[in-house]
Amino acid sequence: MKPAQVRMARAALNWSLADLSKAAGVHRNTISNFETGKYGGSKDALVAIQRALEAAGVEFLGERQSLAALMTKWLAADPSRIELFGMKSGTSPEFVAELLVSDRHTNIATPAKNLIEILEGATDPIGQEILTLLRRVAGVEFIPENGGSIGVRLRKQ
Repeated sequence: MKPAQVRMARAALNWSLADLSKAAGVHRNTISNFETGKYGGSKDALVAIQRALEAAGVEFLGERQSLAALMTKWLAADPSRIELFGMKSGTSPEFVAELLVSDRHTNIATPAKNLIEILEGATDPIGQEILTLLRRVAGVEFIPENGGSIGVRLRKQ
């Protein structure tokens, strides 16, 4: 389990640090420090965090194409799309994609429903692929901001 996966899992569940702390029985600062890379985490704490997230329906994934990478491609193909997310044209597609799939800008990531509403009119293949991922709410993947190969998926409960 990677720090980015914990952030993504919280975002998928719409959980704050306090929510995960309570569910896992691990201090909030421990989780925050793990997520930001300040602390590697004890084995017991990481096991408790992973179990709490899995009990809530999160699956930890390995190699997969990332939602962030798809969003970056989609935004780069038509930079005017950046304005759909309330950002100024000229904003980096990578930056926008990261904000949409991470929780660095707010307590939680942009909810999948909001992204679906914004992307609903997409007719291009990348936009359709993003929508396919998002529509499977149980399969929304929040992948690290660098477009890496790890992620999480929220299973249907």
